[in-house]
Amino acid sequence: MSKTGEMDVIDRPDEHRYELVDSDRVMGFAEYRPVPAQDALEFHHTVIDPAERGRGLGEVLVTGAMADVRRKGVTVRPTCSFVAQWFDQHPDEVDLLADTPDAQRRDAEGIAVDVADAQPDSSAVRTALWRALHVQIDPAPHLLVDEIGLAIAAPEPGWQQRRDMDPQGTAGHRLALVARTRFVEDLLVEEGIGQYVLLGAGLDTFAQRHADDDVVVFEVDQPGPQTWKRHRLEALGLGVADHLRLVPVDFESTDDWWAELLVAGFDADAPALVSSSGVSMYITKPATESTLSRLVQLAPGSIVAMTFMYPLELVDEIDRPALIGAARGAEAAGTPWLSFYSPEEMASLATDAGFRHVTCIPTNELAERAGVGRSNGARASSGEGILIARI
Repeated sequence: MSKTGEMDVIDRPDEHRYELVDSDRVMGFAEYRPVPAQDALEFHHTVIDPAERGRGLGEVLVTGAMADVRRKGVTVRPTCSFVAQWFDQHPDEVDLLADTPDAQRRDAEGIAVDVADAQPDSSAVRTALWRALHVQIDPAPHLLVDEIGLAIAAPEPGWQQRRDMDPQGTAGHRLALVARTRFVEDLLVEEGIGQYVLLGAGLDTFAQRHADDDVVVFEVDQPGPQTWKRHRLEALGLGVADHLRLVPVDFESTDDWWAELLVAGFDADAPALVSSSGVSMYITKPATESTLSRLVQLAPGSIVAMTFMYPLELVDEIDRPALIGAARGAEAAGTPWLSFYSPEEMASLATDAGFRHVTCIPTNELAERAGVGRSNGARASSGEGILIARI
């Protein structure tokens, strides 16, 4: 155990994780996998309670964990982006790093990628694969033609046989996803807005698919996955074009995404469309309120598009089992869904933040409007809405 200020960092070897504990409350944890052949621990995932983010607790947790690792005489493989960044910021601790033959791996195209460069999270990859699956198996015309994300993700052969790629079982989620993506992208183009900000960009490919649209795209995401994505874009010969700005922000530390956005060249005096898709369920309601309070300061003519999950009782009964399964999967991955909103509650949050024109639309309604699935009788799943808030 390490003592850091008034908090304790405790190794839980049975659970393969270090916990940051304050008066018996777990504030966060860093998961690891033992690598006996190298006498090392591979740190692959770090989580801080969303309600406590912004206090620098990730730094406290990793500092305490590394102190205990040093006392135990083992080494570290940091495949978690936050732990890798910690070593970048503490060069005097690099002797803890495992000296392994694969300290630098190569991706499918032969581009060297440090082990510290974390893979994108599973939801980002799944989104990219569902977009490709829409093109490959859903009847034309397709709402979204995007197989670039598939190329970036570079999944293992046979990825179509994954359980979460089942053509029928996941059709509802897939159709709702492509419908809301197309809706937001069309809104950007129709409004003639020249700045597009994606909070939690994942493997989004708007910048590649709309390279000639005269739109500056700001992708805000965690540093590790974003570095990984940069490598993949370069490996595919796409590179990072002038109109694409990658904005690395560690949401679990004290990074201020707004300040980083300005540093990346964002024009706060010009209209922007800010999209936050698949994020609000992972953060607390106060954090969403804070985000909306920041976004209402955008220039006149700006639009915020934010997806949100409904409480279970508002979801169509036929869609509830899949939603429950998805929530359990997220919890098992260490990223539990924390917040659910009725359309009225989300609209109220936006109105209270100062937005004047607020609308909430079910994403399955967007699919119905577009006629997606009509030719084969497929229906988009209920359970998700999208907030459109104008300034």
